[in-house]
Amino acid sequence: MKKGLSKKGISPLIATVLLIGFTIALIALVMLWANKFITEKAMKEDIMAQTRIRCQSLSFDVTFFSQTGTNLVARIKNTGSQNIDGFIWQAKSANEVQPVELLDIIKRADSREVDADIVNNGDVTSVNIIPRIKAGKGTYVPCSGQQKEARVTQA
Repeated sequence: MKKGLSKKGISPLIATVLLIGFTIALIALVMLWANKFITEKAMKEDIMAQTRIRCQSLSFDVTFFSQTGTNLVARIKNTGSQNIDGFIWQAKSANEVQPVELLDIIKRADSREVDADIVNNGDVTSVNIIPRIKAGKGTYVPCSGQQKEARVTQA
């Protein structure tokens, strides 16, 4: 008798059970990941929505705005019941609009000068000032509904 290799494999029943077990384990992993992902996304959206609601109590006045060279200076008074945690300035000149992000904090009922250096191909004619509120660590929400436009006076 020749000794040869046995050509036996796993039975179809065991193969089916293994495939079903692997499929169930894979589905369970995907469901756990999806649950965590959806929960985190919902929490972030909730925080952002609450911050947008806080934007409604935000109000400010620009009492002075000027440009000297590439430096823009504004005196801003917070007239709302919410701290302002930063600004986005959209500096408009004849041939471009340049956004500038500022992290100057102005507490409620406070006033201060805020300045920014810009790289511009001409004199700035006006600036849209959009306040921002901090929503979380390193995350700011712009309050676009509360923006003001300031006309620039040359110093």
